Amino acid sequence: MQKLIFQYLYLYVLFSILGWILEFTFRSWRKKKIINPGFLWGPYLPIYGAGAVLLSLSSAHLGDAPIYVKVFFYFIITTGVEFLTGFIFEELFHLPLWDYTKEPFRIKNYVCLTFSLYWVILAFFFEYILLPAAMSLYYLSPYIAYAVAGIVCLMFTETVLKFTRLYLSRTGQGRTGPDDDAWQDFSRIIEPLLKHPEVPQLANFRHHRMMTR
Repeated sequence: MQKLIFQYLYLYVLFSILGWILEFTFRSWRKKKIINPGFLWGPYLPIYGAGAVLLSLSSAHLGDAPIYVKVFFYFIITTGVEFLTGFIFEELFHLPLWDYTKEPFRIKNYVCLTFSLYWVILAFFFEYILLPAAMSLYYLSPYIAYAVAGIVCLMFTETVLKFTRLYLSRTGQGRTGPDDDAWQDFSRIIEPLLKHPEVPQLANFRHHRMMTR
């Protein structure tokens, strides 16, 4: 049992890091600039690690189930994880982690059909390619255990610090003086303006030296 738990911790850590790499590459390419997609300071996205663990559990139970059954369960798992994560961060902490405002067939800013289909495709790629490769790597070196333990401790510590900071800022206990009150008032005023769809286009506006802002 202990060995099995450690295997899932390994998958959680590995795919949290691989998920960060995937998001970093995609978002940086899409925005044409370097984008750090992580909520935490380190190069890992726990949502991908959680998804990998749930997908590995489901693939083990589904076995040779028909393809449409797997599509259904993989759709529910990946979209459910994304919806729950988006809901918690946006509703409780007012911190949107991604932007689906321009995507069709979306539920608020939490999930959209286009990316849900991408996640299903990625889930099959995970089952048949990534998961076997990851488990081969797991049995390859005894030092994997030490690396996993260290990263799990780092991720846990960082998560606690981040959520504590979010909680304090949410409840107002993290304020240190009148400057923080003024900043929060300013943020409330400017937030609707920053969400206007034409604001990002200002980055391409050329001023008198024919350079973008």
